Amino acid sequence: EEHTETEREEWLLVASVPWNETVVPKLVDMETGCQFRSEEECQCKTCPQRSDTSRSPWMDERTQSVKVRFLTMNPTFGIYAMLSCVFFFPRGGHIWKRVVVQGVFMEAYGG
Repeated sequence: EEHTETEREEWLLVASVPWNETVVPKLVDMETGCQFRSEEECQCKTCPQRSDTSRSPWMDERTQSVKVRFLTMNPTFGIYAMLSCVFFFPRGGHIWKRVVVQGVFMEAYGG
């Protein structure tokens, strides 16, 4: 079953340099809900778009699922691989996961 309703969506470019100056502050803002920053300093793209003015962390007691996806490239074998990992948080307290790896060859027709 695919969960299609998305409340918040953020993209991180981990290839950006320097990584610790671009990605880490954004992850910290996502974790704390930008509670320690002004609205202008917030790194999240979704905070200004929210209709309610409350700032809250990305994961709280109302979180039902979190999806993490990333794309990797293996030049040795000529493969792109996308890993999707969905974490489900049911009310019973157990964390369920679903991991899906999809791959495609760089040269689709073997040139």
